[in-house]
Amino acid sequence: MNEATNYSLIRRALDLSDEGAWNELHAQYNKFVYYVLRQTNLSGLDIDDVAQEVMVKLMGSLENYDQGKGKFRSWLAQLIRYVAIGAFRKSSASIRRDDAYYSNQTIQLESEESEIDRLIEGEWKQYVSKIAMDKVRQVYRSEHVEIFISSMGGVSARELSQQYNLETQTIYKYRDRIKRRLKLEVTQVIGDLEL
Repeated sequence: MNEATNYSLIRRALDLSDEGAWNELHAQYNKFVYYVLRQTNLSGLDIDDVAQEVMVKLMGSLENYDQGKGKFRSWLAQLIRYVAIGAFRKSSASIRRDDAYYSNQTIQLESEESEIDRLIEGEWKQYVSKIAMDKVRQVYRSEHVEIFISSMGGVSARELSQQYNLETQTIYKYRDRIKRRLKLEVTQVIGDLEL
């Protein structure tokens, strides 16, 4: 992402004639919306429909976002939650109307607000980490990235040095270098996506 999601992009997206701004905003957050909704396991609901409704609500309520009250991501997370609860309620009302026995084994959206908030925060971190790791993969050789991933997965430097026929110090160097770069990329991605 070259241009950060910033307040000026949000303001530009408010102008419905600026299709480019809306497309840019949509591109930055649509995957995140889908990702969070998939993790909620809203049984019986079409995730595509709910995600589309989130994006429509985003377009309609973007003018209500107040930068002074918090991060855009937090505001968007609340919007996702609001739309998901609404879809869940509609779905459960329809089921009750049809006299079907209703039982939800998934996340209890209405009664456990903190659970969905924790889920959204966790998914956000995974989303940011994936973007940052994709950027790291563009900078470092794949072998070095694999060494880093293996070492973070618990494989010892000694095992990796034997596997890759490298000195143990070289393994540490690759691991530490990529770890530092990954932290920088995470910071950059967060800066791009949050105001």
